[in-house]
Amino acid sequence: MIRILGWAAFLLLGYGLLYLLSTEYRPARHGALLCTDPAALPGGRWNSAYDGAWMGAQACLYDPARIGLDDIPAVTDPRTFDSGNRQLVYVNGANHQVDWTLPELHLLAQQTGAPVVAVYNATQGGRVPDAIHDARLGVESPPVATLTQSIVMRLGAGSEIHLKANSQGAIHLRNALEQARRIMAQRMTAVQLAGALRRVRVETAGGATSRWPDGPRYVHYVNLRDPVPRRVGVLSEAAHPGAGAVLATFSAYDEEPLEPKYRFVGPWSRWFVGVHGFGVYHRHRQPFDRLYAHSRGDGVQTVSLQDWLPQSGI
Repeated sequence: MIRILGWAAFLLLGYGLLYLLSTEYRPARHGALLCTDPAALPGGRWNSAYDGAWMGAQACLYDPARIGLDDIPAVTDPRTFDSGNRQLVYVNGANHQVDWTLPELHLLAQQTGAPVVAVYNATQGGRVPDAIHDARLGVESPPVATLTQSIVMRLGAGSEIHLKANSQGAIHLRNALEQARRIMAQRMTAVQLAGALRRVRVETAGGATSRWPDGPRYVHYVNLRDPVPRRVGVLSEAAHPGAGAVLATFSAYDEEPLEPKYRFVGPWSRWFVGVHGFGVYHRHRQPFDRLYAHSRGDGVQTVSLQDWLPQSGI
């Protein structure tokens, strides 16, 4: 028995070391080798150093204190890009190195035909305790500050903004929307504020937060096999997905998830990314306005995507 326990401890230790060495605990940012923009941030720092930074074409990262959303070179796909499409601003979920966010941007650009930029969400590395700590920072977290500034800027100029967040990134997006609403409420009448917030499109995929401020247009994607939206997201008890929100539901398991292609994924994590990963939600995404057309007043509408065919477009 002692020998069995010893071997079990040894295997667990080896697994832990392999996980640490293969995930966020490496300071090298390989994406920096692609970036040739002298205005971008230098590579080689720990991932947490880029928390809240803009990410654009060639994996370049930009300091939001120096460069605004309108000046970020976006990721586009030459096969599908349409210059008439609005920009998509993406917030990644937890457990992402900087380099791991880049393929998601390219997949979004390919599917939407839109210019895509990201607010990098470092979650201090990606482990669950780090993600919880990062979320508890609320409006003080770097991704929230970057998002808030951009939402206020765009709406103040009379423009629209389209935001997308996966998993834990939805917490930052929710906090940014609430903060932006508070700021604009001090500058606008109630009627003006309501009109401004209607120019915000928000879509989430497996979002890890349950309550959203009224005003923006919402489409929340929910995999019914994913525990996150059921336990802490828009399907949880006392959830408020936002007035007029559309819940786009499906039930699926991804046999070939994206995440194991660029990082080590253990057996339990393999199941989890199969129901909660980027790929399973991405394959069910539909053009925003096509789904939001099902919105009815202030009520929440549920739309099953089980029989829907894939469709590209922003």
